[in-house]
Amino acid sequence: MADNITLNLGSGGSVLRTDDDGTAHWQYVKVAYGADNTQTIVDTTNRLPVANVPSIDPASGTTALTTKFAVVNATASGDNTIVSAVTSKKIRVLSVVLVASGNVAAVWQSSTAGNISGTMDLARRGGYALSSPFGLFETTAGEALQLNLDSATTVSGHISYVEV
Repeated sequence: MADNITLNLGSGGSVLRTDDDGTAHWQYVKVAYGADNTQTIVDTTNRLPVANVPSIDPASGTTALTTKFAVVNATASGDNTIVSAVTSKKIRVLSVVLVASGNVAAVWQSSTAGNISGTMDLARRGGYALSSPFGLFETTAGEALQLNLDSATTVSGHISYVEV
């Protein structure tokens, strides 16, 4: 078969550009962008515009949020600060990955308000990974995010969060 197809063979219609691979015709399509009734063909000079869109707070539906990241390296029995307090802001955790080097009970806390998650018993070399675009838990406004451990065991990982 030859490349290209004539769209109405009987009346000699427009030619549709295709690539014939021997089994089928594959239509060539040009990517373009623009307002209604205008178009800019994407090529090496006119690249496809891409925007880095910030997260939107699902609670308000309008407030733009910037996702931040923190390393978890908790080693002390008791409170381990993971994210320092931000004046008038809650720390909303969107995702968390934790792995324990030994058996330990771990609970996420708002620095003075107390537990904001249930206590999770982690086995040696065990852990968990959780995520939600709406948030897993959050601190009280103006308080640090802490990971409280019932023993001096290394718990490592990372979190993503937003300040709301």
